[in-house]
Amino acid sequence: MKWNEWFLAFLKRHNRCVVKGCFGDDPQVMEMQLKGVPTYSDTYWNGRPQNLLPNKERLDEQRLPEIVSCWKKASQMADALVPCLYEYYLCYEASPFKQKLHYIALPIFPSGDIQRKRTDKIKVLVGVQPDRDYMKGAKKIASFLEELNRRQPGRLDIIYVENMPYDAYCKLLSEVDVLVDQFYSFTPSMNSLAAMACGTVVIGGGEEAFYQFIGEQELRPIINVSPEYSDEENCSIIQEALFTPERLDELSAQSLAFVKKYHDYRIVARRYEQLYRQLLG
Repeated sequence: MKWNEWFLAFLKRHNRCVVKGCFGDDPQVMEMQLKGVPTYSDTYWNGRPQNLLPNKERLDEQRLPEIVSCWKKASQMADALVPCLYEYYLCYEASPFKQKLHYIALPIFPSGDIQRKRTDKIKVLVGVQPDRDYMKGAKKIASFLEELNRRQPGRLDIIYVENMPYDAYCKLLSEVDVLVDQFYSFTPSMNSLAAMACGTVVIGGGEEAFYQFIGEQELRPIINVSPEYSDEENCSIIQEALFTPERLDELSAQSLAFVKKYHDYRIVARRYEQLYRQLLG
């Protein structure tokens, strides 16, 4: 028996149940994305695989026999599969996984109500990760903002940061009006949620299908851009959100309300506790 199989058997024997988290790259997620699940990702949009050369190392890693074997064994032995993002949920919403699937959102600590002091210029933070931008696409979103700045000079203050210490980044995050996050994401992940928790508006992934999935009928806090829209469509979406009077304040309030409603760490912890109690009977 391989060590990973022994370890999984050990967990099952001593804990009675095993819960597998679906929190990032794994063979199922990567392969389903290449098939268009969800409808777009960092390796697929406009009906076909994309961006494959920059993602080659990631794809090759998830296809290594030892990784596939470990993932397969863990998935088979798990009593529950818990994806933390809607896109991961979609990737696992198929046999033989569907019956064990339990979506539980990412946890965050809400910062509380913050009184924003708006200035003449809208402050926009672009966190650049040079080695990972092919996955994140922040520079692509930034290009839309630069175009809007050319069309309406003086309206935006675009702040680029790279390799900033985390504490300093979090402080800056709470001081800007808008955060540029991921171009290829379907839903908000931790960077977006950290911004939303302090009332900072996010440009990133907030697809309508996600809101419907969680049953949210009113809150739409994220400025949703997409690789399947034209550059002009993405520019128009951002322009409407940023330059419509009082719209930023509305989105800021919705961001904080959304995090409190779905991602408060206490709510998330209770959902895990309920799942564990359910499994243990």
